[in-house]
Amino acid sequence: MFAVAGVSGQTGAAVAEALLAAGERVRVIVRKAEAGDAWRARGAEVAVADLTDVPALTAALRGTRGAWILNPPRYDLADPFVQAGKVGAAVAAALSASGIPRAVVLSSVGAHQAAGTGIIGTAHQFERALVGVTVPLALLRANYFFENWNNVLGAVRASDVLPTFLDPLPRAIPMAVVADIGGAGADLLRGPAWTGQRTIDFASFDASPADVAMALGSALGKTVQAVAVPRERQAGILQSGGFRPEIAAAFVQMYEGINGGVAVAAADSERRRGTTTLAAAARALAA
Repeated sequence: MFAVAGVSGQTGAAVAEALLAAGERVRVIVRKAEAGDAWRARGAEVAVADLTDVPALTAALRGTRGAWILNPPRYDLADPFVQAGKVGAAVAAALSASGIPRAVVLSSVGAHQAAGTGIIGTAHQFERALVGVTVPLALLRANYFFENWNNVLGAVRASDVLPTFLDPLPRAIPMAVVADIGGAGADLLRGPAWTGQRTIDFASFDASPADVAMALGSALGKTVQAVAVPRERQAGILQSGGFRPEIAAAFVQMYEGINGGVAVAAADSERRRGTTTLAAAARALAA
């Protein structure tokens, strides 16, 4: 049996789906019991535990062959960086106390950088808290989520324009599809054992905003043009979407880090790639 946290979000659900599809037993970890009802109906066990509750999380992990762990986004907080460290410390204690043989931790490209990456700094704080854990860990550092483009799909449909904070428009960067992240997490949990901590840079393909615009246009049967949003407008757009000013600023800094080549893979990371193509990802998003 494997424990999977974050099943109410994208990647945790993708990992649980992949494990169940492979015939594995799964124990989902949820904060509220009702969040596990749909998973229980599919044959999964349900453990109720907040990731900052060390005794409850330890109990949820104990007796499993491994776990998928992540730092749940807390964009409602003024300082999610402190929260990431708090969650990381609790997870570290629970992993050590549980005696499980391995864990795969969702992280982010650029998490090795102490500064210059904006909101990715939460992943840095989370990873730092796990440094002393003796349980074998795989830090799966996902690149730019392709599903982020869903946030501007309305503009694509309405005006044939793909607005983006990524710049320059022709430059390709690694992007990761959630289903591929889930598959990679499941493969690491089920695959050969390892010792110590390993870091894995993960992506599905490389694509530029211009490439994404073309792929989405093809999927929708129209011509779509990528347009870079000026730096001075970005924070306001994010705040109008409901983000606190501090969080909006952190996301703007993240894009500056990506655009400036700071939020990139560590030189000593392993490289792993998914199987989804840009065209397939665009068709799924458009659908």
